[in-house]
Amino acid sequence: MLFLGALLVGCGQNDGNIGNNDQVLTVLWGQEAGKQSRIEQTLLPLHMTDEQIRDVLKREDSNDMRNGIAQLPGRGPFVQQLVSAVWKQEREQYEDLNWSVLSRAEVRLVAGQVLFQMGERDNPAFRQLALDSLDAANREVRCQAAATLGVVGQSEDVPHLVSLVKNDDDYVALCALPALMKIPGEDGLRALESLLDEPALSERRRQQIGKILNSPLRATPRG
Repeated sequence: MLFLGALLVGCGQNDGNIGNNDQVLTVLWGQEAGKQSRIEQTLLPLHMTDEQIRDVLKREDSNDMRNGIAQLPGRGPFVQQLVSAVWKQEREQYEDLNWSVLSRAEVRLVAGQVLFQMGERDNPAFRQLALDSLDAANREVRCQAAATLGVVGQSEDVPHLVSLVKNDDDYVALCALPALMKIPGEDGLRALESLLDEPALSERRRQQIGKILNSPLRATPRG
């Protein structure tokens, strides 16, 4: 279930509501990927101790780690300090965390995204890292970079996401689609609508675009 993590960290975990994510998963895959039972296993408790928060950053799997970090806002005053340490790679301060996973680009992208959601909106490095990661050799990094742009990106980033939809594989394209829907302004939405008429796109890709245009994400405020 690799793609679950990518969607959860790119589709608005700042409000703690997982409903839209479940529906988008079902819309895009149309099969068991959207099972509520699987999603419930990834949810964190609403109230967590500092030790429970630290345990999230000791996970062995990158997708589980990203899912956890994406849900941390609102779960204690310790969160911002800890996620900031992940973003800055301050290993000495928290030596017990799993830095072999926390040092991965896709995890650091989520850390920047979460800090942005927690109010650090004036830090251009979050967006710049996402832009720089769109050409990464690892498709997991490209996927997360696209999802993160849906949160920290600007309207001028729409062409980069459109390029992923047109030119990258299905895995990465399915990360870019929700990002286009969520990016501030209406440019992303208009780009998705235009892509429906793109003759070079496969029928499968156009169907994916049509499904997300009709998903609950369309009603989600952008910006």
